[in-house]
Amino acid sequence: MAKISTFLDSDVFISALISQRGAAYKLFNLKEVERWISTLSLKEINRVLVKKNIKKTSMIKKLKKFCRVLNLKEEDIEERFGLFVKDINDKHVIAGAYHAKAEFLITYNKKDFVLPAIERKLGIKVLSPGEFLRKVVLKNYDYN
Repeated sequence: MAKISTFLDSDVFISALISQRGAAYKLFNLKEVERWISTLSLKEINRVLVKKNIKKTSMIKKLKKFCRVLNLKEEDIEERFGLFVKDINDKHVIAGAYHAKAEFLITYNKKDFVLPAIERKLGIKVLSPGEFLRKVVLKNYDYN
């Protein structure tokens, strides 16, 4: 079976750093899942960790080993990606998922994205970590 390609929003990565019990952390242990994160998302993660005074440097290195890192720069983010988000500061997440050729965008902040348009125009399904585990992984990739 081919690996299922996912792009992780920074909130999923942070959740996995904070708790080793939740769905986000479980995503990092699935061999059938290819996980992508972007350099811009990693910068966002570092900002959040510093702001919340969370020291997880060794854990970040460990989790990064389980992800492919997309080198995404601000100039790589086309304006059209702004059409798919409710907060313009999140367009790098859509751009990352698109450029990584991900089938799924995994986020806890689904409300921040224009879900029908993302799936219809970009072919990317947006799910929370728990939804992804239930609808895709546990049902052997039968997500309908």
